[in-house]
Amino acid sequence: MDAAPGQRFGPYEILSPLGAGGMGEVYRARDSRLGRDVALKLLPPSGDRARFEIEARAVAALNHANIIAIHDVGENYIVTELVEGSPLVGPVEPVRRVLDIAVQVADGLAAAHHAGILHRDLKPGNILITREGRVKILDFGLARSMFSPLGPNENTLTASGVILGTIAYMSPEQARGATLDHRSDQFSLGLVFHELITGKQAFERATKAETLAAIIRDDPATLPATTPASLRWIIERCLAKDPAERYQSTRDLFLELRHLRDNLSGTTTPSTAALAPRPAASRMVPALAAAFVAALLTAFALRPAAESESIRLSPFAVERAEESWPAFSPDGQSVAWVRNGNEILVRAVAAVVPVSLLKSSGHLGPPIWSSDGARICYADRSDLWCVSAAGGSPARLLANVDTAEFTPDGKSLVVLKSVAGQPKLFVSSPPGAEIKPVEGITLPPAVNDLLPFSPDGRQLTALSADQDLWVAPWPAGTPRRLPFRGLGAWFPDSRHMAVTRRHPTGTNTLVTADTESGDTHELLRDSNAYVGASVSARGDRIVYATGLYDFDVVEYSIEGKLLRPFANSVRTETRASYSPAGESVLYWSDIGGSMALWTRHTDGSIPSLIFDPGPGNRNPGEARFSPDGRRIAFTLSTATTGIEVVAASGGSPVRAVAADRPVNGLAWSSDGAAIWYARDGKLWKVTADGGTPSLMKDAVIHVLDASRDGRWIAVLMPDGVHLVSPDGQATRAIHAERGTGFRGQFSADSRTFYLIRPGQATLSPVEVATGREGTPVRFEVDAADTGTVNSIHPDGRRVLVSAGGRHYALWTVEGFRQPATGWRAWFRR
Repeated sequence: MDAAPGQRFGPYEILSPLGAGGMGEVYRARDSRLGRDVALKLLPPSGDRARFEIEARAVAALNHANIIAIHDVGENYIVTELVEGSPLVGPVEPVRRVLDIAVQVADGLAAAHHAGILHRDLKPGNILITREGRVKILDFGLARSMFSPLGPNENTLTASGVILGTIAYMSPEQARGATLDHRSDQFSLGLVFHELITGKQAFERATKAETLAAIIRDDPATLPATTPASLRWIIERCLAKDPAERYQSTRDLFLELRHLRDNLSGTTTPSTAALAPRPAASRMVPALAAAFVAALLTAFALRPAAESESIRLSPFAVERAEESWPAFSPDGQSVAWVRNGNEILVRAVAAVVPVSLLKSSGHLGPPIWSSDGARICYADRSDLWCVSAAGGSPARLLANVDTAEFTPDGKSLVVLKSVAGQPKLFVSSPPGAEIKPVEGITLPPAVNDLLPFSPDGRQLTALSADQDLWVAPWPAGTPRRLPFRGLGAWFPDSRHMAVTRRHPTGTNTLVTADTESGDTHELLRDSNAYVGASVSARGDRIVYATGLYDFDVVEYSIEGKLLRPFANSVRTETRASYSPAGESVLYWSDIGGSMALWTRHTDGSIPSLIFDPGPGNRNPGEARFSPDGRRIAFTLSTATTGIEVVAASGGSPVRAVAADRPVNGLAWSSDGAAIWYARDGKLWKVTADGGTPSLMKDAVIHVLDASRDGRWIAVLMPDGVHLVSPDGQATRAIHAERGTGFRGQFSADSRTFYLIRPGQATLSPVEVATGREGTPVRFEVDAADTGTVNSIHPDGRRVLVSAGGRHYALWTVEGFRQPATGWRAWFRR
């Protein structure tokens, strides 16, 4: 039966549909008694009531972290926990991640079998991965008790002859209609594991009949050669045609998988470098030269065996939150980091529980330790603050600072600012004193961030938006670009770095890198992001952030009531905007691998790809419909992005602004003839077809929006939000709060400007005529998520919110081969 939002079943109010299956429709519902969201499955009027009750009893009989929990049962519904996650999708990398998933699924399935429950429909779609990485087995609609086995054919067919279960994941005995026991689920589980590795069904054929035949008689598709032999053997045993050759206990399968996961070797075999023969220094001393070469060859032959690695990973901060920007204290005994963008925590390495130092309503920058480890500093709303590492009240150290780093001796604080669109270094010495320009270093134009100094204090480290790494001699010298990209953290030797790298292929790695030779050594590789790392004072431990970047576009009423998910997947959908007529939505998504532009009709129909910049584009840019809805102006997230214009139906874009320096926000003129944008701290105007840009105004950080009546451009300036006339002559402030992250949008009648604070899921109406701010509207998102308003519908009654998070956790890695230099490095080859 279909249910509409607002309809009630007992104490449960329907909120939105979640999905449908053969046993009923599933909805997100609100439990009015306990104030929580739940999943509610409704039995169709023509549904099998007896089977519905079997599912309820099966789930109720189980109590396991990897099996969905049942809360309640009604006359025609079952209420379970609401699992926020996504179905399994292969291929999954690395093998360690495959094993982590496999262990959890096997653990849950073993618990079900121990309780006498046979699932009979185990498949990737019935296994969810939550955002924190926990496995949940769902849909026991076909479950039966193993204590009273069914006869032949009753395991596979309904009374009407309809096949029960999903054909591609059936066991041979299930496909033949034979009697089933727990080993049938093991076969299905083997198929799931096979698909996790290969990304394809093991017995995929053109028709259902051919698939059933293949399951019964054929061998599964070959696993990749890179699959560890021990894991290959486990999967082959699960996929044995004869149930007697599978595991006699699913608990044994779980234990074997767990042992393999916990003892999976991280060993990599170092390459052997051959010695090139060295020419004799002089033909006058051939004997000496020969003796020297002989000594080298003898040393090479007698050198110790190359050091092996035994990578050990340990969770450090793995709450269901965004744990990011870890930083070891100078003595290596503590780690500070940022949680959910607005909280600084610190934890001793030997401790278990962290200490929260502060929370802010702003978005905090990475923690910066003072050289003595007594204070932790951070950027908050364009000011630099410091707090004692033991806790207390923060104190402002410097105003108008976004990026800064202490010199290792603690005597100076180096600040990076943008001056006339160019990065410029300043120094505050002692820290907190008035800043003065650094004359001896000229940074490349693309640099926009600082990273910690090398431990010896001789190298300043800078970063571009494209993650190019630069080092410059301190206090003066010419910067050089390192031959690798990523976020770098120095080892104690001031030569090597731990680098988290993003690759155009979509994979991510953590490597050690030599800043002089450019050589790198891979420690970890995953499809999940590695974002930032820090190295301990001894160089034997790295703490790093890793996880998923997952936002969804959700539609709310203007009053803050949830209406429906609009664009949601296990990937990212964000920065959405309604078309001028309100019939479609433009948004960024990396569902295809790279961050690309998509549109979707508001009726929820299939999305259309408008423009894919390619695998190098990993982050969303700006994008706006033209006033007539026929064109789209957009920027990319790289450091040298211009403005492109493309037809709303897709095609090849036309460049309107040259790609030489970053663009910060854009807005169309009301007639669609021109585009305003900010760059180099100035407001510019260019015709939509391209041409020579015109300078309109100085001191503009970001363009927010243009009013529909053509009277104003809303911009962000150093002292708040201002309205600027199209000719750039008239300016007036309407909001004085400072910060670099504000966004905003005019209402369709141009009388209201909606102020948007990123990450706060709020919308503040400001009267254009008076500047008076009204009561903010709050949009409720999950506790572990953040939300940012993206767009207000032209009718003023609906709002798009990007909700989700960078679901990162902190891990430590040890047991790796530490970098070496000189003779020590040579002997390791």
